[in-house]
Amino acid sequence: MIKIAAPAFALLMSGFAAAQNGSDQDQSATLVGNLVDDCVVDFDPNAGVDYFPNKYSKPIIKSYGDRDIFGEKFVPHNTTDFLDIEYFNTYKIVTNLHQDPPKKYLLYQCGTQIPEDVDVDSFDLVTSVPHKGGLALTETPQIPYVELLGLRESIVAYIGDPFYVTSPCMTHMMEGETPMIETVHNYSIQEELIDDFRERNPDAIIVSGPSNNVVGEQVIVSSATQERTNVATFDWISFFAAFYNMEGEANRITSNMQESYDCSSDVASFMAAEQRELEAEEGPTIMWANYLTYQNLGWSVGECPTWDHAYYCEYATHCGATVLTRPEGVGVNKTWGSPTVYWYLNDEEMLDMGMDADILIYSGSDWNEIYALKNETLNKMKAVQNGQVYDVLGQGSSAWYEQRYAEYDVVGLDMCNIVGYAPASGHQNRWFRNVFTDPIGELEECDVLGGEISEPYVPPQQECVRPLIAPSDDAGSEDTLMPEPSASADAGSEDAPMPEPAAPTSDEPFATVPATTGLESAATRPVTIGTATILAAVVFFL
Repeated sequence: MIKIAAPAFALLMSGFAAAQNGSDQDQSATLVGNLVDDCVVDFDPNAGVDYFPNKYSKPIIKSYGDRDIFGEKFVPHNTTDFLDIEYFNTYKIVTNLHQDPPKKYLLYQCGTQIPEDVDVDSFDLVTSVPHKGGLALTETPQIPYVELLGLRESIVAYIGDPFYVTSPCMTHMMEGETPMIETVHNYSIQEELIDDFRERNPDAIIVSGPSNNVVGEQVIVSSATQERTNVATFDWISFFAAFYNMEGEANRITSNMQESYDCSSDVASFMAAEQRELEAEEGPTIMWANYLTYQNLGWSVGECPTWDHAYYCEYATHCGATVLTRPEGVGVNKTWGSPTVYWYLNDEEMLDMGMDADILIYSGSDWNEIYALKNETLNKMKAVQNGQVYDVLGQGSSAWYEQRYAEYDVVGLDMCNIVGYAPASGHQNRWFRNVFTDPIGELEECDVLGGEISEPYVPPQQECVRPLIAPSDDAGSEDTLMPEPSASADAGSEDAPMPEPAAPTSDEPFATVPATTGLESAATRPVTIGTATILAAVVFFL
């Protein structure tokens, strides 16, 4: 027998009533959702209750593109390499496999006891969940995961330079005479400041980056940015969710995001295949580059020996394009004290590699300055001559290194758009900016008065129109993709918009999938929170 404090609502399921507001039930129970707010009362270790029915589920990733441009067969697989979560009835073990040795964290349901046969000394952190002591973030890529889960108010500090934080709501929370989020930052006395923060916040968990920028007690390490794929990088939202028993919500968000991302890939593959069939041409080529004036290092350029070598390789392959790869041995290299080798090219080497590229994507934030410095070199490039140069300032100077992690599906739409395989009618680039025609963008302000701080971050929705499989007239032949219909009776009209699809029919060749579908609008966010709470109800069997 166990006793569990019930949430403040009633839930009917299979004819049995769940606990009413504030009441306790003393009966055998089966959880229908993780306890995101409550602790177990009068725990019975012999009851055999699984307190984590909603478990982390790794995503499956497919090969992007309709052809094997790397000369090796891709096998769909669990794509997240460095995150693992094991579940037991009363506790779970979260492991960061990127670290050497791996970092392990023991999270046990509050109100229960850790089994005696579990060696707590073998873990880097032992804490109860859902966590109530607050989070201290240390790197900007960590911010979107917490915001997507609606946990902004759990952030008690940012340990680092606030200048690079681009989240409008978090920026607001760090400002004012009595900030909601403390800033711990002073290069000359940073260690002393961190020690002081720990003394004042003994229960807070500090989230370090993959390079262990903060070490010591109450530290966990997030290695999201070290994953090979965009899907896997985003999947680390489940790392943060595990500390709040929110795996169910994380699974919903990741599934919807990947569906949107895969949609743009399907459309791009279809369009690229059609174009190659008509024009007998390969897909567009991209020169990915950045120029570093520091120590006159020169050009840092893309390397894509495989589609998952770097995030930009995946985006290009996802959209039927190819990022040019630095020829082996070309340039000079430095290690900067790490195992990774970094290569840099001079002007002549860069031109030999990328002069004929269809598109130049400049990944730095200083295009104007570099163009003024290197215009004689850059003007020789086909992409510059054709005005096909993009940088990553569509949402401001630093958002690419923070907020884009919450919108990798929209970045995919942008990439497909600039290479000519737009999967959405009328899609306007959000992240990639044409340096010759588009202004530097900025994120919208936080709606403080509207209560946005307390709500989950909801990325802007973009539509993707997915091609559907249509049965062939020949029963013995394979199904084929039907082309996109025109909204105009004039077959020669190229600009006619596609009509908004109604209910799907058997002859409808495209299906509309909103990017970040399932991430509700502001008007429905309270419903999302309510649903998450309802899932924490207990169904009692008499």
